[in-house]
Amino acid sequence: MKSTPLHSPLFFRAINPTRSICVSLFILLGFFPAAFLFAQTAPAAEGGMVVGVASDGKTSLYLEGAEVRIAGTNFMTTTTREGRFEFRDVPAGLARIAINYPGMSEATTTATVEPGHKATVNVQLNAEITQLAQFIVTDERGGISKASALQKAAEDSKLVAASGQFGELFNGNAAEYLKFLPGVGISYASNDARALSLRGLNPSLTNVTMDGNPLANASSGATERQFEFEGVAISNVETVELFKTLTSDKQATSTGGSVNLITKSAFDQKDNVVRYNAFFSVSGQRLDSINGVSASTGEKTALIRPNAELDVSTKVTENLGFNFGVREYQSMGVSQQGVYAYNYNPAQGGLPNDPAPTMWRIHSDYALSVRRSASGRLDWRVGPRTTLTAGGSWNWFSYGPFSYHDLTLLTGARPALATGQAPAYTVSTGSTASVGTAGSAQMDVTLRKKSGTTFTGAVKLKHEFQNGSKLDANVYGSRADIRYSDSTDDHYALTTAVISAVQVRLSNLGAVRPEFTATKNGAPIDFSNLAQFNATQFTTQARTAYDTRRGASADFTRPFRLGDAALALKAGVRDDVKVRSSEQIYRRNTVNPIVPAGPALQALVDPVWSADTAALGFPGRISWIDPVKAYGIYKNVPMQAYGSDASASFDEDITAGYVRLDYKPRPDLLLIGGVRRESVSAKNQNRLTNAYGRFSNRDNFGSFNLKYTPTKNQVFRAAIAQSMGLPNYGDLLPANTSITEPSAGAGSRGSITLTNPNIRPYEVLNYDLTYELYFKSAGSINVSLFRKDFKNYIVSGTQSLTPELASSLGVNPSSLSGTVTDYNVVSRFNVAEKGYYKGLELSYSRRLVFMPAPFDTLGLQVNGTWIHIDPITTNRALISNNAAQNAALLEQVRYSLDLRAVKQQYNMILNWRFKALTTLLTMNYAGRVLSSVSRSDVNYAGQPLAYFNSKQYIEPRKLLDLRMEYRWSQRVTPFVQLRDLLNAPVRVTENGRLLRQMTFLDPRIEFGIKGLW
Repeated sequence: MKSTPLHSPLFFRAINPTRSICVSLFILLGFFPAAFLFAQTAPAAEGGMVVGVASDGKTSLYLEGAEVRIAGTNFMTTTTREGRFEFRDVPAGLARIAINYPGMSEATTTATVEPGHKATVNVQLNAEITQLAQFIVTDERGGISKASALQKAAEDSKLVAASGQFGELFNGNAAEYLKFLPGVGISYASNDARALSLRGLNPSLTNVTMDGNPLANASSGATERQFEFEGVAISNVETVELFKTLTSDKQATSTGGSVNLITKSAFDQKDNVVRYNAFFSVSGQRLDSINGVSASTGEKTALIRPNAELDVSTKVTENLGFNFGVREYQSMGVSQQGVYAYNYNPAQGGLPNDPAPTMWRIHSDYALSVRRSASGRLDWRVGPRTTLTAGGSWNWFSYGPFSYHDLTLLTGARPALATGQAPAYTVSTGSTASVGTAGSAQMDVTLRKKSGTTFTGAVKLKHEFQNGSKLDANVYGSRADIRYSDSTDDHYALTTAVISAVQVRLSNLGAVRPEFTATKNGAPIDFSNLAQFNATQFTTQARTAYDTRRGASADFTRPFRLGDAALALKAGVRDDVKVRSSEQIYRRNTVNPIVPAGPALQALVDPVWSADTAALGFPGRISWIDPVKAYGIYKNVPMQAYGSDASASFDEDITAGYVRLDYKPRPDLLLIGGVRRESVSAKNQNRLTNAYGRFSNRDNFGSFNLKYTPTKNQVFRAAIAQSMGLPNYGDLLPANTSITEPSAGAGSRGSITLTNPNIRPYEVLNYDLTYELYFKSAGSINVSLFRKDFKNYIVSGTQSLTPELASSLGVNPSSLSGTVTDYNVVSRFNVAEKGYYKGLELSYSRRLVFMPAPFDTLGLQVNGTWIHIDPITTNRALISNNAAQNAALLEQVRYSLDLRAVKQQYNMILNWRFKALTTLLTMNYAGRVLSSVSRSDVNYAGQPLAYFNSKQYIEPRKLLDLRMEYRWSQRVTPFVQLRDLLNAPVRVTENGRLLRQMTFLDPRIEFGIKGLW
């Protein structure tokens, strides 16, 4: 990485669109002639060609991934997405062709081969038994069959989530679907699957593409790279691929792995098809007094929400077809929380091993989630060997407006403890209380609206040459935005009212709702009387983020034969431009004029929410402030900055080229080797401080994959690959250098705070070993071992400045008043020592056709993931001026790879068809996850300051869903689905004690009809 402090605003510009277009034209116009010239250098064919199409005789669907062999030869291939297969240089004579597909009987046919000519065969496969055929029709895509076929046919290790495999998506969210695959961990926001991690790595290291092209995504944390699935409703997606290993044609930044969304095509089946799905989503909790729309805040609160899907796939001509889909998803999210806070500092009355609870809060929210999308794809066979595809999508999501209602009881400050002194009220005593009247009660109402839009578009050209060479080229673009708004919608984001001098006592600590008393002057607090409170702050918040991606790629494949060995040389180039812009603005009222107090607050009462029963069985009613009313009256009160405003832009260009050689010395062995050259160049701007910086990295990434198929139903795979992880945007945010000079009189050292110009990407070396056993009746057993060596973790620290360090950081000694060694430098640094992810993944999927009727239509999928992390261990002084802080930071580094890592995961999917009734039961279990490690001060009275790391864990959670559908006919299938049957809470602990527990008042019920025309 190279970073240059720049002083001219001319330095920062959005990536020049002219340059981007020129690069794309160079890729498309420069790569094509070379590919055409290379493709023409083919020796004259000595044999003939055999081409054909494999399809399902029952459904007319083309079969992708079917194995096709010519008996008595080494010729073997798998069918393409359109069911096509092709053999070249087949010896003249009669060729016997056998085709196999999971769950179907083998189909055989013959073709007469003549030198220099093409023989064409079309083959239809049928299910082995009638019951199975019915099952496949109901499944619409034969989920297990398709997943098994595509996984087995893959050159590298990948998993496939095929349509219909795990039931219906919740809110069109692909992450909800992928959670049933081994090695997948989900990061939730409330009850919404927000981001996805693979094999324990941070979600920011997972790439998401659509038809191989990167997608724009404006994440909520605008300085993070994680892809948030709420921005993409997969309205036109046929299959989701999950790649666990790397080959040189994949992005080197796919450190955790990559997810590829494959869009639907009119050429996926022979017939024109219309699919529909209409249903209602019903939340499991009614509001006492709200039905419809809150007149004041505009919140929609009806708990029965409509949903609809429509897909149209048609062929205009034999060579021209289109697919179009629209979606509308709505659901009402209802949650309640009980929340604690603890103090571990003896100077404030707590102990690290026996903290003082300082707060308990009840929280409730009702949020309407809406996702809308429209997408389309046009496929045109321009010629016998040329296909042009154009597609695009529009996705919009919205949460709210929605409100949070929080009532917090605070016990207030406590006296300091001397060494060995026991605290009066702690977790061990089972209770806590205010010291005198030091406590308080606080009511907060948060009103927010979050929304975002994503556009995608791509044009792809595929051409196959006479000698079997293939050229793929495409241009793409996508744009995403996300917004949190309040004052622009005429309401405050947060209103706070407090009553002070309260004595608070909490007992039965650790319960979601402990026992409590809250009194003032000996009388219980009446929370329904807002006149007892004083408003302390009205705040506004506006957050926006924009993300734009555009680029072009070209890939060329040239097959060869060397005797019985088959080779394929692949080469490609890609240019991907990414522009991220984000802004966060926080404002609150000034102290003068004073915001309303006492009786004046009564005019701000929200009569709708105040009439509702409080969360968690809290006794009585609570009067809440209406943020809309408050804004209408006090919007002219002067506001001032508070919190952390942010405004930044990141301009990133990734260019890459690769070569890859596939070598198949015999039909059962495939060796893949390659190298990728990937260059990252970024310009970054902190617009608040007018600071500028650069980030760049150029490196080569090698990979090797092996696929060995000793028998028709067994596959061994092995892989080793290099990859990298780009730093989060927050780690690249530039800052102006600030210098505090040393003070000789006070004996203090100077300090320099700056942006490190030498930050490096994460470096990862990936090892994979997999065994796959496939069943004839569809399904498989899979065993995968993996290891990832991770280095260059990024940490914020303080270093003693040396002449060598000053030179590497670009510090000019002549600009300092003292000598270099009189200063500390505060910045971000890479930790060179490695940490290791080691894991085991097991999966079993099968149709139990060997069972006696009527259980021979059972389908079972079970998988599990176990991950062990060897921590990063370093003896480096990350904070050189404070040994205690350094020890705490070193401990945080040791836990860094554990953060957000789902180290244990189990899934079970059981489906059963009995006559026209199909039942699907799914279970997802995620083990304990470390969510944060934060430092707390530990200071006994009269003793030096020490530090203690608090660790927060999301406790294990099990989700159970049940779906039943009755196939009245192919066109009408009514269904009902219950989500989260167990009403599983999200439980977070801190150092073994309950921090918060969130319940969703499930199960959620969905019922409706779907069909196929």
